[in-house]
Amino acid sequence: MMKNNDSLACSIVIASFNRARLLGETLGSLQQQRVLESCKNGRCELIIVDNNSTDDTQAVAASYAARLDNTKVYFEPRQGLSHARNKGVEVAAGKVVVFLDDDVEVAEDWLMQLLKPFDNPHVGVVGGRVLPFGSATLPDWLPREYAFLASVFDPSNEPCSLGKVMGANFSVRRSVLDQVGVFDPRLGRKGSKLLGGEEVELFKRITDAGHCVWYTPHAIVWHKIADKLKHEYMEDYAYWLGVSEALIDKTVISKMRYVMKYVRSAIFPWVVYPIQHLLSNDVAAPTRYLIKKQYSRGYLAHARELMGKQD
Repeated sequence: MMKNNDSLACSIVIASFNRARLLGETLGSLQQQRVLESCKNGRCELIIVDNNSTDDTQAVAASYAARLDNTKVYFEPRQGLSHARNKGVEVAAGKVVVFLDDDVEVAEDWLMQLLKPFDNPHVGVVGGRVLPFGSATLPDWLPREYAFLASVFDPSNEPCSLGKVMGANFSVRRSVLDQVGVFDPRLGRKGSKLLGGEEVELFKRITDAGHCVWYTPHAIVWHKIADKLKHEYMEDYAYWLGVSEALIDKTVISKMRYVMKYVRSAIFPWVVYPIQHLLSNDVAAPTRYLIKKQYSRGYLAHARELMGKQD
């Protein structure tokens, strides 16, 4: 059963799978920026969910839990980011649940800026800016409209209402989760499979229930993406994005949309996309073509038996 404790302003949930070193660096960033003390009167907790890791994740999490106040470690044996996040929601006691990736570093005022928009009662979700960490930069060959494949999110310099924000850095009002439910475990990363869409599907339910998804550029995290800036990663991610969106379109949006995008995925890679590629002088055109082609392959690959094996 979900909890709600008025003594806690927020619960920060970090789910991790076999990334002990990166998790340690993220927890070190939270400690350095004194994030748990940044809520008024220390009204914040940190929840670390070990999603069936086989490396030193448990030891790293336990080490920081011993050093940081209001920090707890939980184990979720069911593989999948959605399962791990849902475990975090289950045990969270804050009025706002904050979801943070395990491979980021945070700005000093990150949490304060992320929580500020909840003063507006119509806001159900708040997401922040996600920038490359250190010297990492987006390569010229990556189309900027696909920056999200590299886990970079910087859509505006001004706060605004959006349909969706990035999963690496966002928060949800607890009462809204009580109303609409949690993450769909059929979606979201599972081990090495880059399934996604769990946040998009959740945001759809939240906006359908009449709540606003808000973006603030002032809540900043820096994402460690150097190992993602490869063609192979982008193509793999695009494929699984197609698989994920096919499931969302079919079960959440509308079957008509699913059929239309299925037909488009079957035709465009052979007719439209090659022509677009040939007519473009953009240095990123080859990658754009490959991303669209891989997305279409993933969309076509979606079938009940495929998704059933991944549940």
